[in-house]
Amino acid sequence: MPRPPAAGEVTTIGVEPRAPARASGPLESAGDAAAVAMGALWLVLLALILRPRIFVSNDSVSNYVHVWWIAERLWHGHGLPIRFPALASGRALAYPYGFVPWTFAALLWPLLGDRATTLMLVVGAVAMLGSTFFAFPEVRRGWRAATVLANPLAVAAIVLGQGPFLWGVSFLLLAVAAWRRRRPGLAAVLAGIGALTHAAVVLPLLLMLCALGWVLSDGDDRPALVRAAAVACLIAAPGVVAVAASPVMAQTDTPTKVVELAGTLAERLVVIAVPLLLIAMGRLRSRAWAPAAFVVILLANPVLGPYFGMHYGWLALRRTPNTALVPFIRSSEFVPGATYRILRAADGKIGMYQLVRNGAVIDSELFPESIHRKSYRTAEEYSTFLRDRRVDYVLAFHNYDEFWHTNEHALLERLASANGCTPTTVGVVLIHRDARFDGYRIARRCAPGG
Repeated sequence: MPRPPAAGEVTTIGVEPRAPARASGPLESAGDAAAVAMGALWLVLLALILRPRIFVSNDSVSNYVHVWWIAERLWHGHGLPIRFPALASGRALAYPYGFVPWTFAALLWPLLGDRATTLMLVVGAVAMLGSTFFAFPEVRRGWRAATVLANPLAVAAIVLGQGPFLWGVSFLLLAVAAWRRRRPGLAAVLAGIGALTHAAVVLPLLLMLCALGWVLSDGDDRPALVRAAAVACLIAAPGVVAVAASPVMAQTDTPTKVVELAGTLAERLVVIAVPLLLIAMGRLRSRAWAPAAFVVILLANPVLGPYFGMHYGWLALRRTPNTALVPFIRSSEFVPGATYRILRAADGKIGMYQLVRNGAVIDSELFPESIHRKSYRTAEEYSTFLRDRRVDYVLAFHNYDEFWHTNEHALLERLASANGCTPTTVGVVLIHRDARFDGYRIARRCAPGG
């Protein structure tokens, strides 16, 4: 049986349980300077994200709409909601994930409004970095710290607005820290909270880490690892149920779900993989590997940026929410309580948030898979889609056609020119047209004799 660690001693994963000796010299001093510089850049980045009331990036607005609804119900005496009737034609959940950060932001809503959600995003980023260095003290200084701070996936998570993931992985990293300090009970609870926060991504990451721990640990640690994993999975079970019950799961075919999940896991795994690799590489005799690793990771940011959609994310640092839809919402053409389908590009889904805040129902969740951007083979197929989603109005922006190149707008025009519905096609009436978008009223069922 291995010797129990002394109080405060940190055990490691895959390397000998000892802290690396601190060398001195020009190379190490340069590493410290690089770490300080990267830390300063992170402070500037977080300050820029905190500046706007709403940080409109690739994935951020989904957080705002859910936090708003949770706060509305919570602060009007209805408690924490289960359903979110303004999304997915009334079928959405208030918490498809994000229980901890969204509840935290909703509690602060009376004081900060939408800024509570922005704060939640920034706190999540700080927690992710802090928990990384707490879980892996071997990477706290020098080139290793600079490399962790330059991790393109860590940068992408905050710039793209992936708040629930930031919080979920922070709890998972805190669980790693607890496990390495021989506190398996605390590790199980923290891991469970992390997986509950983002079950679709953090739970698989947790199971991967457990598998790695099983391989690298001796036989005496494995029963405790299994027990901790079981407790964590039990805590995460409500999150798994929420993911399975979310409308986007029914709206997406199995191959798409598998491909999207695999791609997302491969990306998010890098947040944890980088410090683990740095610890493993610390066994190399040459000291030159550390600055080389930093340069490689730093250069990976512009290389991988286009793949992650970082161009739109970086522009969010100086973007203000688009208000092109506000005049329509304030006009007599807008019908609160009706179900709207909005075809729009490059607004970060802020139009959906604006509609929901003013009493509309949206036909989808704010996930790209749920929005359902595609071409339809026939008008009958498209009509079936609109009827299934109970769509009353479609707002088709012209930039949607230019960006996504689907035939949906053309089908709306074709159906509008048909001047009436049939048993197999919906009726479409043009109600609004300007330089930015066209609005259509949908008659899902024909009137008698119509």
